[in-house]
Amino acid sequence: MSTLLGIIDRYKKPEKSRLYLCKPDRTTIAELTEAYNKNLSTNYNGIHELSFDIPYLVNRNHKYVRNKNVDLIRGHYLVRYERGNEKEYFIITNPKNTTNNGVEVKNVQCYLLPYELNKKIIREFSGTKPLYADVGSEGVLNETLLTKSDWSVGYIDVDIALKHRTFDVSQQGLIEFIGDLSDLYDAVIIWDTTNKKINFYKNEDIGTNKGLSIEHGKYLKSLEENPDFDSVVTRLYVYGNEGISFASVNPTGVPFIESFDFYMYPFKRDDITREIVSHSNYMTDSLCHAILDYNALLDSKQGEFTNMLERKKPLQENLQAKQNGLFVLQTQLNTIEDELAVANATMKPTDALITQKINKLAEIASKNTEIDTVKNSLQSIDNEITVLKNTIAIENNFTRDQIIEREKFANELVWSNTSIFEVDDLYEEGKKELLKVSQPRISYSIDMVDFLNVTKCQRDWDKLVLGDLVTIKYPNFGIDILAKIISIKHAEDSNSLSIEIANAHDIKNGFMTLKELFNRTVSSSTTLDMSKFKWDETTKNTHEIGQILNDTWSAIDREIKAGVNESVDISRKGIVITDPNDPKRLLVMQHGVVGLSNDGGNTFKHAITPEGIIGERIIGKLLLGEKLIIGDSNGTFTINGNLLTIQDLNQKPRVKLGEYTKGVYGLQLFDKTGNQTILDENGMLQTWQQNSVDNVDGYNPLTLEVFIPQETLSIKKVMLRFKLLQFRAYSQTTESGGGTYSSTDGGGGAYTSTSSGGGTYGSTLSDGGVSKTTESGGGIVQPTLDRGINVEYAYGTTEPNSTGHSHQYRYVIKHSHEIEIPNHTHSFSVPAHSHSFNVPSHDHTVNVPSHSHSFSVPAHSHPIQHGIYKSTYARQLSVHINGVNRDYELGGKFNVDRHDLNITPYLNKGQWNTIDLYSSQLGRIDATVFVQALMGYNT
Repeated sequence: MSTLLGIIDRYKKPEKSRLYLCKPDRTTIAELTEAYNKNLSTNYNGIHELSFDIPYLVNRNHKYVRNKNVDLIRGHYLVRYERGNEKEYFIITNPKNTTNNGVEVKNVQCYLLPYELNKKIIREFSGTKPLYADVGSEGVLNETLLTKSDWSVGYIDVDIALKHRTFDVSQQGLIEFIGDLSDLYDAVIIWDTTNKKINFYKNEDIGTNKGLSIEHGKYLKSLEENPDFDSVVTRLYVYGNEGISFASVNPTGVPFIESFDFYMYPFKRDDITREIVSHSNYMTDSLCHAILDYNALLDSKQGEFTNMLERKKPLQENLQAKQNGLFVLQTQLNTIEDELAVANATMKPTDALITQKINKLAEIASKNTEIDTVKNSLQSIDNEITVLKNTIAIENNFTRDQIIEREKFANELVWSNTSIFEVDDLYEEGKKELLKVSQPRISYSIDMVDFLNVTKCQRDWDKLVLGDLVTIKYPNFGIDILAKIISIKHAEDSNSLSIEIANAHDIKNGFMTLKELFNRTVSSSTTLDMSKFKWDETTKNTHEIGQILNDTWSAIDREIKAGVNESVDISRKGIVITDPNDPKRLLVMQHGVVGLSNDGGNTFKHAITPEGIIGERIIGKLLLGEKLIIGDSNGTFTINGNLLTIQDLNQKPRVKLGEYTKGVYGLQLFDKTGNQTILDENGMLQTWQQNSVDNVDGYNPLTLEVFIPQETLSIKKVMLRFKLLQFRAYSQTTESGGGTYSSTDGGGGAYTSTSSGGGTYGSTLSDGGVSKTTESGGGIVQPTLDRGINVEYAYGTTEPNSTGHSHQYRYVIKHSHEIEIPNHTHSFSVPAHSHSFNVPSHDHTVNVPSHSHSFSVPAHSHPIQHGIYKSTYARQLSVHINGVNRDYELGGKFNVDRHDLNITPYLNKGQWNTIDLYSSQLGRIDATVFVQALMGYNT
């Protein structure tokens, strides 16, 4: 009581730590009273460290003797650390001997007890699982920590317990794996080494503000501020599974959201007069005004946009249904036209078919009119959305200069969560994520006076707790913050004390705790890929739940009977009951309310009020009442009379159990629309598929056989998928037995050779020379007539000239010659020369008589060449269903892979349906048929 009045108890001494050496089974061997240089480092959401020295010589009765404890210390032994009500077990990892100037000591390094899991390995762990399963063994901890160690599960926040995460671990150390669970499930891990339990808390539920203040002149020796402005994100791109975005549900029509709060801080204006109260540290007043006005505009238009989307959704579903109906009508028309063509070709009556065609065309026209009506309604809403988007467009709400300035503060980041399939959920999760990353990360390292060893500071001894909030003030740096303690390092023998704190300055609320602030590394990636997860209901087993109830009640009974050290405080705040050894658990009674907390009073998740009992977890055997309604943000669970109904977050019924129709009892399941029954007493919606792969050609198809039972209530969907592949063989060559064979006979005959085109060709060259003719005997040669001898003459007179003068002349009429040629020869010279000769175009005729050839092949074999041998691709794929060519209806023939052929109308109930796939050439086909049908039961 005196302490509460502010009076220091000078007889109250600071608590000193005590160390006990223990065997692995926790049997205490010795107290290490001689230990010194004790250093304890505790880390928020991490593994604590402890180190100390043990001297080899100790003073016993004024003599230095060998310290027997030196020989007792071994690796993997335990050290129990006790200080006041605090008790922790550490495992010795590295005891080493050192000597310095003749002083011999054993230095002992220890880690918190969970470090013993370091040698455990997780292999081939995969699947989507909750953190822990109260019932069954499908939880992550159930399959890892609990099966590989003697650790057990303590407290797990119910919201964390409901989360599922997807794993694909090939190999990882167990302690590292457990550490990763903190990030995966967004939780803070607290190890209870006394009871060997692991606990998972929300970060916001850890730590209280006990009023500890550290400032210049009070405990503060040195301070280092480490702000990380690179972490500030103002524009967050958000994507879900397969890259979906929320652009369709975002009023601005873009796949990102923005928050400029950090750069606007501390801008403030009067809401009515718009008078500026304080200016931004970064932005101009003009831009701050524009951003606030724009945010207000978005808030005012969000309801309108949501209403438009809600009006549009049923129209889109209606349009899809009508387009499906049109497809069926078109298919029926195609069938009628085929039958009409056959009837015309075979000269059969066509009147009935023509009537059917006219009626079907009328139905199609009517359906097209319905579709146009729905499209017009959708277009009307789209026009409203376009007007809205123009109203809230950036360029229509900011000036050019404001847009340029605003863009300077646009720090972008891509955030993806592949577990989110719905754009509405993606939008909400994106907004939550932006709140976390739109503020800078700031950490502080503080060296302070070791007030834990100062008696007059006893009022603050219990205020320095890992995870608690402290106030840090340093006016010269403009620091006045409330922050969380994330590390404490205490060397009590040297009176050294330092802490690290982390702060995220939420401008609206003053302080916001974030797990991300405690990460010591910054990723170089510009894209954050959040862990895959989904939310799901936990299955229950009646027998196992009963076991949990019994175990829980037994534990409570033991706690009540063992509660001999309780602290009861009665004041104007009511009645507060705590246990000094477990200060996080307390009970408060005030103003007609009984509240219970397991996090030191940060939250009261269980309470009894005049209005009823409120609890995060209520465990019992019997619930009585006229109507039971259990609900959360994802749906409701209602029991009314003989019927249990489960609705989703859209208030659509998904499950009915009991009397779902008057006089009819059983289980009824619905699809997401709440209108389509997928299971009731008549039948259930089932799916199956058939796959086959084979070589094909124009005569040998790939055949799929699909049986549709007669009890099938309706065939919902049958889809055909195929891939066009290359023909494939797996070997080459075969054996031959040898032998003597005759070739085919030749009948002989006359054959004409190939023609020659002729041409001019030169002979070989001659060198020429001088040659003699043959000799001649000479003799008298008869002279030629009228030549030479015996000449006869004639006379004539010329014509007289003008004077009458003329001449008389003589001329030879005839004569002869006589010559004598003696015996002689002639020499003649032939110069070097060649001859050219011309060969005209010609051919030759060859006669081949009838004949044949014989040849011998000895016995032999060829080795088989094993392998995969490919040839041509399947082409012009043709689809035949139950013997009918359906290429026309399906848009074939096909030269590309398809995965979306709807063949629902062509399959029949009560028979095996045959699907044949042909190719125009040698090839190979990989095909699958998928069937979804509402199946009835045999009665």
